[in-house]
Amino acid sequence: FIITHTNHNLLTMRETMLFFHFIGLAFALGSGFASLFIGIYNKDLRPDERPKFMLKLRSLGYMGVTGLVILIISGGALATPYWSVIGNMPFFIAKLSFVGVMVVIVALMDRRWRRAVKNGGGSDLGAIPKLGRLAFPVGMLILLFAVLQFH
Repeated sequence: FIITHTNHNLLTMRETMLFFHFIGLAFALGSGFASLFIGIYNKDLRPDERPKFMLKLRSLGYMGVTGLVILIISGGALATPYWSVIGNMPFFIAKLSFVGVMVVIVALMDRRWRRAVKNGGGSDLGAIPKLGRLAFPVGMLILLFAVLQFH
């Protein structure tokens, strides 16, 4: 695909990666917000309805993982010019640290999702919202440190 500016130049590699970074952000945070609000507004489901309902939300998990992968790939490309001066960028170091924490949380959630789908719910399904409540503020901190570093 070709996207042009008013001066008819193609997007630079940085602008292309920034575009994909924002797409990844929309996927990742969008799935987090959706899961949060769906959980809040459906907390009163009967115990026998909850597992069936929750298992239908797996698509939001896929969307979040996809967004995180896009963020990591595009973020790695965007960060290339900064690796040599990373010691002078404390907010960027904090952001990367929280990205590492987020990867661990998402991997744990994905593992729980896989087992819950295989077993039709169970304790794995009950752990997912708890991990989600941890992932959400970590995601907000990642965004905060990115804004503070690259304002």
